[in-house]
Amino acid sequence: MTWWIPYFTGFPKSAKENYDRYFKRTYKILPQIKDHLTPDVEHMGVGILIVITLIFQIWDLLS
Repeated sequence: MTWWIPYFTGFPKSAKENYDRYFKRTYKILPQIKDHLTPDVEHMGVGILIVITLIFQIWDLLS
């Protein structure tokens, strides 16, 4: 979930340099916004699974 804030708002230049070093060879399907960090497919998938799990947990608590 923490990938979305830097994707939309930007991040400090030092974090961008670390990001480029570690994630430059990963697959990204979202367009890059200016020089903001772009989440890769793996982190998008994990984020989607977390949201689905959260929805089912809330649904179970309310039923």
